[in-house]
Amino acid sequence: MSFAQFTDLSVGNNPQFRTPGYQWQIRCNGQPRDPYLTFDHIINPWGYGGFPVQLRLEEGCLVEIAIRNVGATVGGPGPITQVGGRITGRYWYNPDYGGAPNRL
Repeated sequence: MSFAQFTDLSVGNNPQFRTPGYQWQIRCNGQPRDPYLTFDHIINPWGYGGFPVQLRLEEGCLVEIAIRNVGATVGGPGPITQVGGRITGRYWYNPDYGGAPNRL
């Protein structure tokens, strides 16, 4: 339903929401998920109500938020030393679309 992001650069009196040299992704089973294929900034800051995310996921999909350093340098606005992310969602199941609930 939503996600939030945090870095140590996004707090304080002069928060920075751009994260140059870092790529964020929301993934499903290790593959980037559209429309969040790759972005280089904080879209939903930690502590604020995130904008809703409406994604249809495959059954059993492992959802994750990932950040990786793709060229950030020590002389830049960072380096980022602390990072966090949170994804919230809901569970919905309709047996008309196949499968069986509680199949584990």
